[in-house]
Amino acid sequence: MKRMKNRVFWMAVLALGVFFLEVVPAFPGQITIHSDDQLIYARTLMEEGSYVRAAEEFERFIRLFPESPDVPKARYLMGMCYLETHRYAEARESLSLVAPSDSTDTLAYKARFLIGESYYRDQRPGEATEYFREVFEKDPSPSLRDAAAYRLGWARMRENRWAEASDSFRRVQKGSPLYDSALELGKESLKGMELPYKSPTPGCWQVSSRGWAMPTWADTGARSSPFS
Repeated sequence: MKRMKNRVFWMAVLALGVFFLEVVPAFPGQITIHSDDQLIYARTLMEEGSYVRAAEEFERFIRLFPESPDVPKARYLMGMCYLETHRYAEARESLSLVAPSDSTDTLAYKARFLIGESYYRDQRPGEATEYFREVFEKDPSPSLRDAAAYRLGWARMRENRWAEASDSFRRVQKGSPLYDSALELGKESLKGMELPYKSPTPGCWQVSSRGWAMPTWADTGARSSPFS
């Protein structure tokens, strides 16, 4: 009888061992989140235009992987999502963490440009002007400098600073995808109050996370973004 009980006991132990061999490996796969997968998921949502959900997933990435070298990129893209959902204060809060005043890297200047854009869309052209001007004066990238000069022209027109607006448009370099539009606006802005208001927004600020790109510049006929 004792031998029978021992045999039943060991058979039960063996059965449990097989169970755990089959089941336990599944648990790590269910609870482990890899940083690359999380970031790709957030960017995919962004590409699909699900900006609210994308912002939440970028925030989740930052919370789960605070030491990741991709955190600045995630904050930048999260700021873009906030921008597209008209959450301008939150966009500035996220972007400001990517663009400290003492930073001079490319991503920091792009973030400063978007802070300026948030103010512009928030009907605060005076504050937008300061950021666009800083990017134009300090960033070494020709494409971003041209974008800043172009946007600076629009911000100054909103302030009825027509001559300064014209000067800003003229600073867009020949060869830029924005050049033809800037050339026309530089002339028209001198007409001041006679200039019919033309929105710079349609098609110009479609968001994409590819290559940390932002505008497609469809209203200018451009084929590439200054953010690519």
